[in-house]
Amino acid sequence: MTPFAERICEIPDVFDAERGGDVLASVQKALDQDPASAYAAEMLRAPKVAAFLTAAFSGSPYLSALSVRDPELLAACLAEDPDTHLPEAGARLEAALAQVPSEAEAMAMLRKFKQHSALVTALADLGGVWTTAGTLKGLSDAADTAIRAAVNYLFRKAYAAGQVTSHEPDGYFVIAMGKLGAMELNYSSDVDFIVFYDPEQARLAETVEPSAFFVKLTRDLVRVLQEQTKDGYVYRTDLRLRPDPGATPVSYTHLRAHETYITISYGVFWL
Repeated sequence: MTPFAERICEIPDVFDAERGGDVLASVQKALDQDPASAYAAEMLRAPKVAAFLTAAFSGSPYLSALSVRDPELLAACLAEDPDTHLPEAGARLEAALAQVPSEAEAMAMLRKFKQHSALVTALADLGGVWTTAGTLKGLSDAADTAIRAAVNYLFRKAYAAGQVTSHEPDGYFVIAMGKLGAMELNYSSDVDFIVFYDPEQARLAETVEPSAFFVKLTRDLVRVLQEQTKDGYVYRTDLRLRPDPGATPVSYTHLRAHETYITISYGVFWL
């Protein structure tokens, strides 16, 4: 595995050298104040890394804000291989959500993961470390991870409340469509998916009515992903690609009845 800082092969155009330099200086100062960050601080002084970050910060207020807010995150992105960094961050997210934190904590974790993945991906894209196809895959993989983690969290929460007899999302199918289904998500894309459930596979408690449970769970999934908080949002979500969206619930059964509709979608992931 090769650190990102050693894989930089492109320096993007500089749009505002003064602004980019100011952001880099602010990040450098924060790292210099922490003895534990000495390695990271020194890494940012390498001419190629400094030139790359100055250019990136000069043209992207979003990347600048993320880096100033969390210099250690930027340092980790530079010191690790992005090919493994992003999957490992996703694994940590899923492990943390498996402990069933409060919903507010879960939403904060999901939003911080989105910021983390955005920083890793954008740096790899701008530095020529990833191709365009690799960048689209990285963005799509991050969305896949976030949605799966959110679904698993909601099922664990339902299990703790006695609504299901297993924390596994059995019988609940999230089908990616649009750019996410094609694994071609871009930086500003929303996520399109449709949701089905199979009451025969679902492990619901005897007193739980399937339709009401799954419709609420799907609405909770959308809210957890797109509600604006102090940490922003994870993804805007769109469920309108389901058949007859004006007349159907956000989660419904009859999976077999819609096999033809599903077949024309760009891709599928099952949770």
